[in-house]
Amino acid sequence: MDYFIDWLSVYQNHLEGGLPVVSKTINTVSDPETGEHIKTYINNKQIKGSYSSYIDVRCDGFKVSIDGNPSRWNRPDNLFGFSTFDECIRVFNLILSELNLPPFTKNTSPFYIQGLDGGKVELVSNGALITRVDWTKNLSVGEGNETSFLRALSTQSVGKGKKAFLFPNGQTVDWAKGSTFWYLKAYNKGYDVDRLLKKNLKSYSDEHKTYLKKVTDYCKSEGIVRVEKEFKSAFLKRNNLNLYGQINENDFIKHLNDIDKILERIDMSTSNYINISDQLLAKEAVKTTRAANTTQGIAFQWLHGEPFTGGKSQYHVHKKRLLSIGIDISIPFDATKGIPQIKNERVISVNSAVPPSWYKMPQVAMLRVA
Repeated sequence: MDYFIDWLSVYQNHLEGGLPVVSKTINTVSDPETGEHIKTYINNKQIKGSYSSYIDVRCDGFKVSIDGNPSRWNRPDNLFGFSTFDECIRVFNLILSELNLPPFTKNTSPFYIQGLDGGKVELVSNGALITRVDWTKNLSVGEGNETSFLRALSTQSVGKGKKAFLFPNGQTVDWAKGSTFWYLKAYNKGYDVDRLLKKNLKSYSDEHKTYLKKVTDYCKSEGIVRVEKEFKSAFLKRNNLNLYGQINENDFIKHLNDIDKILERIDMSTSNYINISDQLLAKEAVKTTRAANTTQGIAFQWLHGEPFTGGKSQYHVHKKRLLSIGIDISIPFDATKGIPQIKNERVISVNSAVPPSWYKMPQVAMLRVA
């Protein structure tokens, strides 16, 4: 399948104990009157790799846990990553070996036991358990089509009525935020990489900056929209998808078709909104390019569902200008209806993105701890 793993949380119990404790800090809770020890909290220790990558590890002597993005570890980016659990676990096991911790292993004979006094049935495993996995894929929608594509997605619900939320900047749409089962989002990857590059510019080497600039340019030229679906512990348990070694990647396919279903039921055509400014000038609704661009900005806000924040007189000025080209900002924008008055309509062709020839795909053997 086109998806690859963008985050993985795994743990494994070792009942014999005796493992080295790995933690940033150890907090203990004691009874203030008797001094009796109640509980010990082992916090994550952040293991840092090259290119600002990191993985969180903790061990209390019996339980080994890792949380992180194996596709990002020791790599300048993670536009494309590992597509199998085995590859990801191998990355994690390289890190565990450097910390003198035992590797994660596959489950070979899991079974369930009844809890004490008829309590909750519990799973007993002899291998690693997955508590979170994020699957992601890159869609190519064509240069300049990213925001139109995301806006179209935002008109549709997924699952059992999970409504979409389009972020104010129009660069991300998500569903089921806060759910204990799963979370889905799609976003403009070129915008995201460019934002991170500018944010961390001073900490990157010249080679790193050059490579990320190349990645950004590729994302923008292809119109890359990233789709990510996070499966949480409750979902994995309910669907028997948490036992490493007893599942494979294809078991997730039927749970990763939300965007495909949306594309089947919506018309992926869009108007060329970039021409709003030109049309205002052509209709002589404005006298200057500056005025046209200002009113075009108001139209963009309307397209994204953002309220007008100016004064009443300004509102009527922009409304009159936009009415001249068939846009009525007094009526909430409905993406399913589109704006037929704006010409140059184009069809968005959606395809799975293919890594360019120069892209540095991940290789497990090269991902040692920095």
